[in-house]
Amino acid sequence: AGYSVFRPSPSSSDGFQFSWYHVMLLMQLDVIQSFSQDSYIPSLPVMVTELGTTDALIALSLQVNWFTSGAVCLAIGFAADRLGRRPVLLSCMTCYIFGALGAGMTPSVDGLILARVLQGVGEGLCVMPYIVARDAIKDADER
Repeated sequence: AGYSVFRPSPSSSDGFQFSWYHVMLLMQLDVIQSFSQDSYIPSLPVMVTELGTTDALIALSLQVNWFTSGAVCLAIGFAADRLGRRPVLLSCMTCYIFGALGAGMTPSVDGLILARVLQGVGEGLCVMPYIVARDAIKDADER
């Protein structure tokens, strides 16, 4: 019998079963960073006028977000192995939500930069679907 992503191999020690719910959640986590950037970039000129700042500072908010997201991506695997998948997932999602709310409600460019750093921490979980898929499929030939 062939095994798919939805049914891990019998060698799975914890008996975890993928469902459509898990697949849909993991797909959303995989695109969260792209969605964040694609919805943010078109509004950069408007933010310059609304916040009364310069293009350079608004571009800095984008750059610190990318840097933070990349740095967190490197650490998220280790944290998920050490602390567990669920706590890391929930804490990153909380950071992303608060970062997005903060970026939308801040009256200053300083607050925007800090909110985008927090949002970058949350975006770092874009590697989590790959970690979970690797856990669910034990046989290297099936991955």
